[in-house]
Amino acid sequence: MERVYAIGGFNGAAVLASVECYDPATNEWQHLTNMVTQRSGCKAAVLEDRIYVLGGYDGAERLRSVECFTPGQGPNSRLQWHRVADMLEPRSNFSVAVMEGRLVVTGGYMQEEGEEGSVCAEVEVYCPATNRWSRGKALQVARSALTSAMVPSWSLL
Repeated sequence: MERVYAIGGFNGAAVLASVECYDPATNEWQHLTNMVTQRSGCKAAVLEDRIYVLGGYDGAERLRSVECFTPGQGPNSRLQWHRVADMLEPRSNFSVAVMEGRLVVTGGYMQEEGEEGSVCAEVEVYCPATNRWSRGKALQVARSALTSAMVPSWSLL
């Protein structure tokens, strides 16, 4: 059964690590196990049977960390979030899409600790089989607060 997960964010006073799940069968939201790290401006994607939450901002700095959750597996459906390989760059307000069994992260706002941040064109690709990130071909135009979509069978070109 399909469900919607509301993950992290900002409530007007604090950055959140909380996770809620909407069950359409009961028309209810249920609180699940919190993430390891509080984050807003992060992105989430489903790849295979896992939810990945990437990057964002913890209230003090941009994040490169990535967390993973496998919902509804085994007798205890409240499995813990766990870390997987960090992205290559700390960023928020980027885009993520799933393509060919990989996560593709594009653009965003990057900021190393103690440095002034900037909008970026960098692309990173995550392979869950190897738990590694690699650099992809950069966007032609740096952009933040963007979105992306993987379209399987047609091209605009």
